[in-house]
Amino acid sequence: MKLAIGEAKAEPVASPRQASEFSRSDNTAPPKPSAQTKILLDQMSRSQEDDKNKWDQVMDNFDLLFTQMNDIGIIQQDLKNQLTANNLKIDNCTKEQQLIAQQVKANGLLS
Repeated sequence: MKLAIGEAKAEPVASPRQASEFSRSDNTAPPKPSAQTKILLDQMSRSQEDDKNKWDQVMDNFDLLFTQMNDIGIIQQDLKNQLTANNLKIDNCTKEQQLIAQQVKANGLLS
């Protein structure tokens, strides 16, 4: 029998015998884990808890680090503002000093 393009040959997914085996396997409970398997599962659980605790600690340290970096940024901004204010004061003092020097020179008090 030749199939047209796009047609699929219909075949049963499972034989009646296989289908009855599938239905019977649903009624059985999985075997209980052995003592070795229980030990392994317990160790895996503890290992996961340890990993979780370590990652929580790492994340807490990152939070602390970012908080400190933010504080440093705020302090740097404050220092920058203070430095700018000091530079303005120094510029004003320099201008006043030059003005006084010109006045002294104009009055002839400087030799």
